[in-house]
Amino acid sequence: MEKISKFLRLFFKRRSGYPQDVQLEVTNLCNFDCAMCPREKLDLEYMDMPVEVARKCFEGLRNPKSITLTGWGEPLMAKYFFEILMLANQMFPNASINFTTNGYLLNGENVERILSANVSRINVSYEGNMQGSGIFTGHKFADKVVSNVKSLVAAKSGRRLPAIGFQVVLSSDDFARLEDIIKEAKELGLDFVNLMRLDKSISPELGRPSFEIEQELIRKAISLGRKFDIKVFSINYKSALLQIATHDDKLCPRTDNFIYLDVSGNVLPCCNLRKHRMGNISSMSTQQIWKDHKFDCFFENQYKVCNRCDALSQRQKSL
Repeated sequence: MEKISKFLRLFFKRRSGYPQDVQLEVTNLCNFDCAMCPREKLDLEYMDMPVEVARKCFEGLRNPKSITLTGWGEPLMAKYFFEILMLANQMFPNASINFTTNGYLLNGENVERILSANVSRINVSYEGNMQGSGIFTGHKFADKVVSNVKSLVAAKSGRRLPAIGFQVVLSSDDFARLEDIIKEAKELGLDFVNLMRLDKSISPELGRPSFEIEQELIRKAISLGRKFDIKVFSINYKSALLQIATHDDKLCPRTDNFIYLDVSGNVLPCCNLRKHRMGNISSMSTQQIWKDHKFDCFFENQYKVCNRCDALSQRQKSL
């Protein structure tokens, strides 16, 4: 039903009555400095999100379906990560709670606290293992990350949730690397592999496969996933219906029901649009900000702002 509702909203260029997909930048600090990540080029004031900022955001929400506790940083470094996680659990017990981590801090104590909470999905950024470390545009300490993931899966002990998977950036045309990662995910007992496009809009010097090669890599990876009985997917490989709904990439598929809250309480339409502040929860509730004319204006004119972004589009745009 939700997929149908989303299709209709996007097709008729309407926004949801309230934000259903909410992302909190619980910290913008990170223990890695990956070449593919634009974090250090975004002119951030490095800090953790205070619990009260998250609380004010939550108090202004109306039954969100999804809450993601990840921004431009490593969430497990956030001073108040677990307090915010428990607060989300208490206030929205039916919401899907997710986060993305580089995996380095998935140690015993953190794993125990994660599994004692209600977490629906954990994305572990991983680019494969090349002689003990990630590839140039990928993450470091692959051996340690894989060891931590093994421990997490073992501690999960057959429970359905959280779903655990690798999040892989498509930075080359090397299908052998993807094949190894998918096989490794299967061997580790993971639930999925999520393939992401490398965004060159902020770092144009980085290399990535062409659109045609990228789509072929995704097709082959999905097929291999079926063979190994592990879900492989990518937002950059859209169904025909989603292409129709987004008017051939004229609308971002998230903007109809999504907000991003930065560490200071600013509500943004996207993690990349740091200066497009719709309001701050210190002076307005989340719902008031969502209903404000600024959000309507952005939604109606987003292609003028986002026409070079290809993070969630099908065809590559940024060059």
